[in-house]
Amino acid sequence: GEGPGARWEAIGWDEAFDLVADRLARVVEEHGDDALAVYLGNPNAHSLGSMTHGTAMFKSFRTRNRYSATSVDQLPHQLVAHLMFGHQLFLPIPDIDRTSWFLVVGANPMASNGSLMTVPDFPNRVRELRARGGRMVVLDPRRTETAKVADEHHFVRPGTDAWVLLAMLHVLTTELADDLPPVPSYADGAEVVARLVADLTPERAEAMSGLPADDVRRLARDLLAADGGVVYSRIGVSAGPWGTVCQWAVNCLNVLSGNLDRVGGALF
Repeated sequence: GEGPGARWEAIGWDEAFDLVADRLARVVEEHGDDALAVYLGNPNAHSLGSMTHGTAMFKSFRTRNRYSATSVDQLPHQLVAHLMFGHQLFLPIPDIDRTSWFLVVGANPMASNGSLMTVPDFPNRVRELRARGGRMVVLDPRRTETAKVADEHHFVRPGTDAWVLLAMLHVLTTELADDLPPVPSYADGAEVVARLVADLTPERAEAMSGLPADDVRRLARDLLAADGGVVYSRIGVSAGPWGTVCQWAVNCLNVLSGNLDRVGGALF
């Protein structure tokens, strides 16, 4: 029953499945395919039955309202990987054990061990990075566990990371253009990137993000000068209003600075 005094009642599996099937069918019949919404969470990736049969079942519902943990997590990473590299799971990750300059944007690997990067014992990896003379720089509006142990932590207004990352690209393609390594043979469209960020100056980034223009310039210079540097970003920027732009800019920074597919940079 419903309302005051309602109580849970145990029913058998057959009755339970019939109840779910009948209610689902009734909602779709009365209100159309899109009246039904489907949500998939992490447990689906850890269930053999869901992995083998779940997708086919959910496709049979014909609803366009399909949501998942991905929607509020790494979808911008996957979309950018699909558009830039040809597959949604071609996700470059930092060569953490050999990098010398590690820029962490909207990520907290001290707490997550890197999620998509998946680095067991991240705290020890940071100690080893320091021991070989490397640096970790964090951009984050919060003083996270990672920010607390960083060599530098710069606060950025929430949702404005895109301006900072695009301004770093602006610096690489204007002020530092003569110092850039040759664009890899597999990369198309570097001149398009330069055109797209032509007006996105460090001064504009400062006005939007609060990060001083001089710091934006220095970050771009440090990335380019590093012997194996890498920019890494995660859910903090993916869940923002410009998540896809941010992840695209991160890949472009790693490519144009010569750090994609390089020891100490971003590797597949």
